[in-house]
Amino acid sequence: MERNGNRLTDAMNRSQKLWSVLAYLVIHRDRDVPQSELMEQFWQRDNSTNPVSALKTLLYRIRAMIEPLFGEEVQPVVARRGAYRWNPDIPCFVDVDRFAVLCTQARESHRGEEERLELYREAISLYQGMLLPKLSDQIWLMPLGTRCHTQFVTAVQELSALLVQRNLYEELAEVCLR
Repeated sequence: MERNGNRLTDAMNRSQKLWSVLAYLVIHRDRDVPQSELMEQFWQRDNSTNPVSALKTLLYRIRAMIEPLFGEEVQPVVARRGAYRWNPDIPCFVDVDRFAVLCTQARESHRGEEERLELYREAISLYQGMLLPKLSDQIWLMPLGTRCHTQFVTAVQELSALLVQRNLYEELAEVCLR
């Protein structure tokens, strides 16, 4: 997570559950996430005697961890009627979303070949492999990771076809190796 040149990394806190809940809220930032959904996702297999309290404590720790990026006056994670969400007043740009948009735009047949090439190139440059690799064992993340990988493979195939048409074999080799 980055804001105004300041970066938040897992070196600051290694709690996998903390990062998982934060990632879940960011990925689902377009909606309120019910407290029950968070407990089901992250405390279902735990033997916690009080998962509601554990969730509230974890959200407090998340807020404290990300406060240096936003300051005390801004609450990136807000609570509403038994639900939590990423504050909709805080713009949030996620590379996974940008990647999906680029792939979709590149497939649009009304676009010129040169524009499609550039869109595919940008999309492929964004792809970094496994989505959130340190959270790869999270079941909720697997469908999104699979979708991203499938989009990447499709983008490589379609870009490759465009590169062959233009006899750009050196770039084709680089794309295929990637």
